Amino acid sequence: MISRSFENPRESSFWGVLYWGKRFGVTRFTRSSVHCAAKTTATNNSNGDLKLSGGLGLGNSRSKMVITFLICVELSMLSLFYSMFDEFTSAFFKLFVMMDLMGALPMFLLLSERLSRKEQAKAVNEVFIVGCALFTLFVFAGIEVLNYFGISLGSFQVAGGLILFTLGLRIILGLRIQAQESHVKKYQFAAVPLATPLIIGPGTITMVIILVGQYGYGPVLVAGIFNLCFLWIVFKNALKVYRFVGHQGVEIISRLMGIIFTALAVEFVREGLGKLMA
Repeated sequence: MISRSFENPRESSFWGVLYWGKRFGVTRFTRSSVHCAAKTTATNNSNGDLKLSGGLGLGNSRSKMVITFLICVELSMLSLFYSMFDEFTSAFFKLFVMMDLMGALPMFLLLSERLSRKEQAKAVNEVFIVGCALFTLFVFAGIEVLNYFGISLGSFQVAGGLILFTLGLRIILGLRIQAQESHVKKYQFAAVPLATPLIIGPGTITMVIILVGQYGYGPVLVAGIFNLCFLWIVFKNALKVYRFVGHQGVEIISRLMGIIFTALAVEFVREGLGKLMA
């Protein structure tokens, strides 16, 4: 027999039944009857009521329907949560590859080596703010731009996949976007070339538009902000991270990201061709 306080009910079907049963006047259950209710099939007594401890019961069909409905709502919410989490993790990983954090880290150290710690911190904040602004812009405006020009998502996936493939080869071969010396002297490297085109570049923009078409705005926006927050933390501790990973480690990770980059590009081209031929 179970008698439990309902002040902090857990988010499981078992405790959910107890909580909502309490709300509808049922305070004491046997474990078996609760699990039966959670499975929407109940053990009935001679009067057709759910078996409850202490002689209590859900004697009317309305109470049974309410409990069953609430369980279905809870399970639907859990299913929705897992679906959104799966979309978020998929978008997060793909954007992490596109932003090429390990490729941007050595460039940041090179461009900021003449700056004081205060100026480096200011540069990191600027990279984060500009990155968030650009990312949000392309999340909400990217699909609208395609619709305005009458470009289908399939066509964009093919074209974007070819661009991503080229950029992936550049990463694998170690070809980087070089910053001009004048930018370094004037401390203008945070917005250009770091925030764009190194981090929010053609690859990231293409990926954002494709992911929004697949998952919608919410998961992609949250995944991008999480990526940029992670980038902010790494850049804040850039020298420590670089020393810990080492130059060879950075190069190896960057090359691996490039290989995944090109594989994703091939997948986008395949999916785009499939949509165009459908």
